[in-house]
Amino acid sequence: MDAIKKKMQAMKLEKDNALDRAIQNEQQAKDANLRAEKLEEEARTLQKKIQTIENELDQTQEQLTQVNGKLEEKEKALQTVSPMRRSVGMSVCGKFHNAILLR
Repeated sequence: MDAIKKKMQAMKLEKDNALDRAIQNEQQAKDANLRAEKLEEEARTLQKKIQTIENELDQTQEQLTQVNGKLEEKEKALQTVSPMRRSVGMSVCGKFHNAILLR
């Protein structure tokens, strides 16, 4: 009879320990799931930020391309005008110089 009682007590203790481990494991699983959800949310947030920054980069590059195109146009126009200005400038300077000499 004592052997049966000892066996039952040992089995009850084993059951209680198993239940404690199960409860502890369930809590660890819940904690791990919460951490995973938070990390997934953080990853989604970072992905949105990355997408926003990539869009801004695309827009900025497009603006840069447009500005560079306008700059090239202005430089070409300046190259066309510069020789004309020099010849006009020399002509004006020559006339001014002649006017001074004639006085």
